[in-house]
Amino acid sequence: MRDTFDAPAGEPLPAYLKPVGEAAHYYGTLSYNRRSRCWTIKGEPCVTELAKRLFPGCDGHGRGEARFTAHRRIVGELNWLMMRYPLRVAERDAARWDEALGQAQAYAQARLRAQRMPQTATPPRAYFEGELRPFQQEGLAWLLANPRALLADEMGLGKTVQAIALLATTRLLPAMLVVPPHLVRNWEREIGRFLHLPGGVRVHVLRGLTPYELPVADVYIVHYLLLRGWKDVLPRLCMQTVIFDEIQELRRAGITLPILCLGQTAPEFAPLLLEYGVTQTVEDLETARALSDAAQAAGKRLRVHVKLDTGMGRLGFLWRDGGDNRAVLEDIAALCALPGLKAEGLFTHFSDADGCQSYTMAQLARFQDARTALENRGLSFSIYHCGASAAVLHYPQTHMDMVRPGIVLYGYSPAPGLGGPALQPVLTLKSRVAAVRSMPAGSYI
Repeated sequence: MRDTFDAPAGEPLPAYLKPVGEAAHYYGTLSYNRRSRCWTIKGEPCVTELAKRLFPGCDGHGRGEARFTAHRRIVGELNWLMMRYPLRVAERDAARWDEALGQAQAYAQARLRAQRMPQTATPPRAYFEGELRPFQQEGLAWLLANPRALLADEMGLGKTVQAIALLATTRLLPAMLVVPPHLVRNWEREIGRFLHLPGGVRVHVLRGLTPYELPVADVYIVHYLLLRGWKDVLPRLCMQTVIFDEIQELRRAGITLPILCLGQTAPEFAPLLLEYGVTQTVEDLETARALSDAAQAAGKRLRVHVKLDTGMGRLGFLWRDGGDNRAVLEDIAALCALPGLKAEGLFTHFSDADGCQSYTMAQLARFQDARTALENRGLSFSIYHCGASAAVLHYPQTHMDMVRPGIVLYGYSPAPGLGGPALQPVLTLKSRVAAVRSMPAGSYI
């Protein structure tokens, strides 16, 4: 794999990443927590509370403490903070901090270099046959600037060609292509058509589930159905580039863990839910009946989870405090009796688990009341769940049979100052400015 963070000598260093010198006054100390793998500020509350408000993912136990995950970007932000509010680095962690700051500098330099790269790119003619369309040239430039990337567009717009153009440009070989079974021959054909190497391109298609010693090749192709046999071998191979085509095919490759769709799915897409073994959320009886009809038409049974609205006010059967919930019980009972559906789960969602504890506990009480009322009618479910990220971190009594971590999977805390384990951000969302306009005073926007 290419190391995208090794910036060349002479690359300008952002001002906020320059080492912080000695200071006349220190607002606290900075130390490294080896157990949590995070940098911790202990000092004046004016600094620690400011850090929690400014930086997503920064947290700490009470006033006077702030914790930063040991990520290159986060270390850069921490260095910026120290320029305004100097902190004394613990002596035992001084060398570690210097190393972390050096990595943050290299990371920032590489990102700046990527931003200055051309917006379009063309592969060298000596290694690539054909011409890329303008949007494919943009795609190639983006792939060159972001080696770990997901390229997505409408079907038939040439992602295969862009991937081959990437191989022709970088020539980081050998490469492993993981593709759907029906596209193996297409990839062989397209590689032979577009990619040129001195002496020819050596392509090997993996055969069978039993691993064997692979011959020397420039490009290896394996289809998803073989991954379950090769999954322990492939990571040990010295591949310079790995490309996944139609990555949703992992579901067809023996990846059988349950997938729960938490949003709405139109009944006309029920065949896809059944094909990929996806469990669907159901929030009203009308939707349940439509999904039941679709499942029966396909001759299959669709697993569903019933959603209760206990105070979110969004989707779900509305359960009221101390009110008449007989209609809700009747609807859920009717849903569970529908042919073609298997109601395996019951769940709700907390609206403010990262804020108001009393409201969260009230929602939990409503959910437990509903569960009891349903069980009294002879309706029970194999899976009960309530907790998303904030509840996973702070309300163990909500964990039940499963949990639904969301933003924490990307390394971010659900809310600043929430506390919990040290998290390392792994997601960056970027966009382009579409337009900048100057409007006359008093204009309506």
